[in-house]
Amino acid sequence: MRPLASPVRELRATAALQAGGCLVAVVLVAVLERASVAGAITLAALGAAVFGVGVWVVLYRRLLADALADPAPDPAGAGREAPGRTLRRTLLTTLPLVLAVVLMALLVPGVAGVLLGNAVALGLMAREMRHWRLIL
Repeated sequence: MRPLASPVRELRATAALQAGGCLVAVVLVAVLERASVAGAITLAALGAAVFGVGVWVVLYRRLLADALADPAPDPAGAGREAPGRTLRRTLLTTLPLVLAVVLMALLVPGVAGVLLGNAVALGLMAREMRHWRLIL
C-alpha cells in the first residue's frame, strides 16, 4: 500500500509553485516588453482576482466542504509519505501546467493571474483544512 500524503502540504506546495510561476511570467512579460512592469502586475492582479474568486466560489469551496464533511478514514497500516517525496511529486505533476501557463502569459499577459488566483485559492483551502484538523 502506498503511503498517505499530507493534503495540506501538497496544497501548499502547489500554491507556492503556481505563485512562483506567476512571478516568473510577470518578469518575463515585462523584460520581453509585452507590457510595462505596472501593466504586467495590474493584468496579473486582475486575472488573479477574477480567476481566484471564480474557482473558489464555483469549485474549491464545494470540494473542501465535501472533504471535511465526510473524510475518508486512514487505511490500517498505511504510513505517511515523507515530506520531501510529497514536494517532489507535487513538483513533477504541477510544473508542466505552470510552464504552459507561463508560455501562454507571454502571448496574453493577463493569463499569469490564473496561476496567482489559483495559488491563493489553494492556499486558502490548505489553511481551512489545517484549521479543521486543529479543532478536532
